[in-house]
Amino acid sequence: MPLTTVEAMNKFVDFLEPTLSDQYQIGEREKIVKRNLDSVFPKTGLFDYTGAILMGSAAKDTLIHPVGDIDILATFTADSAFMKYQKDSSAFLYNVRDLYNNVTTAKVASKRQAVTVMLQNYGYVDIAPVFLIPGEPDVYALPDGNKGWMSTAPVRAKNWFTLRDRLLNGTLSTFVKLLKAWNAAHGSCFGSYYLETMAATAFASPITDYKQALADFFQRVYTDNSVFNVVDPGGQSGQLNAWMSPEQVAISKLVFKNEANRARQALFTELRGDHASSKAQWSSILGINFPTN
Repeated sequence: MPLTTVEAMNKFVDFLEPTLSDQYQIGEREKIVKRNLDSVFPKTGLFDYTGAILMGSAAKDTLIHPVGDIDILATFTADSAFMKYQKDSSAFLYNVRDLYNNVTTAKVASKRQAVTVMLQNYGYVDIAPVFLIPGEPDVYALPDGNKGWMSTAPVRAKNWFTLRDRLLNGTLSTFVKLLKAWNAAHGSCFGSYYLETMAATAFASPITDYKQALADFFQRVYTDNSVFNVVDPGGQSGQLNAWMSPEQVAISKLVFKNEANRARQALFTELRGDHASSKAQWSSILGINFPTN
């Protein structure tokens, strides 16, 4: 018996949930990296290492299957070590990379702002080494990728999102997973943090129909600058799309306008009782894993 559009959406939502195997691998990645960091940087040793915190999508429960990389914040106190590297954050990043590399057979590399570890059988972990800024609870100095430093408050941002998700009875994190599937299906043009923050800003009550919510969200991003121009909920980075040129803003808004139109068409097709066409339309929006049978 062919699925209705509602049944297909429910099945797709279930598909996006990390499996038990995914969850095990996430836990193993976190455990291995934290153990290695404790070994490299005893809490009374180099750089006054203070611990590691799971961050990003894994901490917000917005990872989707199949799971990609996870993020770990490696925290240090801002003392003489910070003074040593205050004019060259890249040297600090490379030092952390090289020291970590001494205690593992995993592949270790550095990106602009993080140390990336490839764990055999488990996947990638991005380690962001940061210094705690004195007098600023949960605010850290992070390498900016150009030898300088930038302030970041991912714990504050995570807590803000978690509170929003709780107010929406857990439907926000599920909706974000749908947005990430849509983003991945169309070239991953938008950052996860930006999408999460826009979604958390757009909705004030629990989501009861994810299909309608997608159409409403795409429309709001296109028409409502308070959603499109969201600011960093951690209070450090300002407007999250400030890097966009006027041309990129126009193109991005057009993307959301077109997606709103396509989502409304899929809703209308479903209302007519043509579930086969509606499911095909949602598959073109959300990707090939959306059920069309």
